[in-house]
Amino acid sequence: MHLLKKAVLLLPLLALTACGSEAGAGTVNASSVTDMLGKASEMLSGITDKASAEAVKPELSSITDKIGAALKSLTDGASDIANTAGEVGGEGLGKAAGDLMDTAKSMLPAELTSALTSLQTKASELLGNQDIAAAIGPILEKIKGFSLS
Repeated sequence: MHLLKKAVLLLPLLALTACGSEAGAGTVNASSVTDMLGKASEMLSGITDKASAEAVKPELSSITDKIGAALKSLTDGASDIANTAGEVGGEGLGKAAGDLMDTAKSMLPAELTSALTSLQTKASELLGNQDIAAAIGPILEKIKGFSLS
């Protein structure tokens, strides 16, 4: 029964994290990440040569860093909560919390997955241009490395 009480107390926290609730300051949600991915994708679409790559480099670097942090926040929150649940309620609750968070991650909006895939495709295409790759290659490689898992 004691374990059940802990589970009931932790479930709202798990739900808030899984859904990307804006309950806390600086909380990231799937919609805001999708918007950032769209903005970065628009920036990549405007790159046609080394000069245009250099022109957007500072802003692209900044938004790429924000996207990376936001994606990390969306995916790492699951592990943190599962670990905390395990510490508080034992291994059984930790596993249950982990399973719940894995399910929540798999339910991220299709728009988020699609926007990330589109951005990564554009980054891969631009890396095929040596001049563009010389100007912003590390940023494009970082984009290609983004993950939702």
